[in-house]
Amino acid sequence: MSMQSPASWHSVADALPMLRDVVSWQPIREWSLSSVHRITLQSGQTAIAKRSSNSLKGELAFYQSVLSPLGVEHPQMYAGTQTDTHYFVLMEDLGEETLEQQPSPQHFIAAAGKLAQIHAAATRGIREYKITNETWEKHYQAGQAFTRDATFLTRYTGLSHSDRSLLQDVANLLPSELESLYSECPVTLVHCDYYAKNLIICGDDIRVIDWTNAYFSPHLGDVYGLCREGSNAGIAKNDIVTAYCRSVGDTLGNKDTLPWRIYLGGVCWSVQAIRWVLTQGVHFIPGSEAWIPDMIQDLQSALADLRECART
Repeated sequence: MSMQSPASWHSVADALPMLRDVVSWQPIREWSLSSVHRITLQSGQTAIAKRSSNSLKGELAFYQSVLSPLGVEHPQMYAGTQTDTHYFVLMEDLGEETLEQQPSPQHFIAAAGKLAQIHAAATRGIREYKITNETWEKHYQAGQAFTRDATFLTRYTGLSHSDRSLLQDVANLLPSELESLYSECPVTLVHCDYYAKNLIICGDDIRVIDWTNAYFSPHLGDVYGLCREGSNAGIAKNDIVTAYCRSVGDTLGNKDTLPWRIYLGGVCWSVQAIRWVLTQGVHFIPGSEAWIPDMIQDLQSALADLRECART
């Protein structure tokens, strides 16, 4: 291994022979749960070296058991290993430019189209039983989980009275909405972090990374998250929703219900994310509690959109 290599990788050098050819390490991201470097080999080829805590482990297994069988495009995984506390993986380098760095309308529309392709491929693969029962049970997210998250937050004393009142409205609304969603709509694959930082621009194409938190559900919260980031870049929410609906085809069922599924997904994702930050994120990411006001605002917006959406 190069003398420039991070000390945290020294213990796995023998388990990952590819590291012997590394001549340089370029840090991309460093935080308590994971770190990401771009490595350069003697041949000039680059790759991504990712180290995660065991709470985020399993990315390589997820690619093998979920993404590949479902035909969902993903970076090539070269090798991986783990210790008692961390997981290490070497994977294909898709490029340096992300949608976060180049937030153009063209690329956001392309990201909506890519997400539609992912959802359509995943839904077809699930229908055709391309994943095992064990994989399904491991990654399936039942609707009751979102209601439990909202109910938990109504009692969380660290939130203001008005925030808890909003969450009580959500907790009251979710059971009937989720019952309809899960009984009427096909399940797809939720990335759960489909944000600009995880979307790599490859010419006219978009490639997706970081599937660590993905799960199976019929909600379309990924689309709502993309809309939120697009609005921050001055891109109209309706443009992204329209691009997604146009691209997804009829694989996900009645197109008239897609906006409802998108806005309900925004509520589900927001509730889940708020609980994660308050109960886990604050222990790993210093200052993450400062995200809560914006997340509450996102939830409020998603709830308003859901109520205004006429589902057929």
